[in-house]
Amino acid sequence: MAFVTGSVAYFSHYSSDPSFWLLPPLIICAHLFIGSFYGRRQLPAAFAILIAPPVVLLMTVGFGLMFSDLHRADVNPVVMGMVWVSLFSPGMLALTYAFRAWFGQIQFAVGR
Repeated sequence: MAFVTGSVAYFSHYSSDPSFWLLPPLIICAHLFIGSFYGRRQLPAAFAILIAPPVVLLMTVGFGLMFSDLHRADVNPVVMGMVWVSLFSPGMLALTYAFRAWFGQIQFAVGR
């Protein structure tokens, strides 16, 4: 996720626009924000819990499509979008799990 968004933001023709430079850290922080909705010590459930994951995934897939275009991948955009979704969805789940582990929200049962 960070490599794809960073490559598009910093090494493509989009890099001339300074607003693109802030998008990789923004997307990483957005993924961590999503992780804060789950676990024992979680933010209060809100409507954002339904909206944030698909919106952030859509933004990340958009960067994946721009990355494909940057490397001139000659594949149908719908198929390429499905490929990026299949790559980024497990990544979002892994980052949510890692966020919970970093902040001690995952409890381990010690032998009884």
